[in-house]
Amino acid sequence: MARAEANAAAARGPGPASRRGWALLDSGRAEPASRAFRQALIEEGPTLGTMLGLGAAYRALGRRGPALEVLTRTAEAWPDSPAARNNLGTVLFDIGRLDAAEGQFRAAADLMSRQGLAPSTEVSRNLAMVARARGAPLAPTPEPLPAVVPPAVFPPAAFPAAAVPPASGIQTPAATPPGAPAPVAVRPPVPRPETEA
Repeated sequence: MARAEANAAAARGPGPASRRGWALLDSGRAEPASRAFRQALIEEGPTLGTMLGLGAAYRALGRRGPALEVLTRTAEAWPDSPAARNNLGTVLFDIGRLDAAEGQFRAAADLMSRQGLAPSTEVSRNLAMVARARGAPLAPTPEPLPAVVPPAVFPPAAFPAAAVPPASGIQTPAATPPGAPAPVAVRPPVPRPETEA
């Protein structure tokens, strides 16, 4: 897909399959959500929202291997996305890679700061969870920088069909102690369909 086509796809927003995937995921139906997101990749091409949704669905199903693969590719394709960095960090936390998880959470906070935004509650909470998991005192999140106009971000070219892992995969034990809350994944803002009055 040419850059212009990718930009046009991003400007259109999420398609019907991606919206269906988010609705299913929001209602707690992760398995049909993962199918909807895979269908969205075929019909609508890879978008940040679709890739984050697929990773979130795999994570909700406990399929940490595929979730890690999808979210790693997402963070590589959209390196300036705080949501991609945060969500990758949640899976890294789940598999016990605390240093890597903290790095992704800090990268998300830094990206938000550079974009003139305060670090989100989710990112701050996730950094605190890493500190608690280590038994260390809580580290402060960076202060936001003065607001600047972020550089234009262009979505990458389409992922090859082989870039999306199958629904089955290696499952690894969670690093979250029993009874402790899991790190919070975030989703990008998704435009809601407008209804006619």
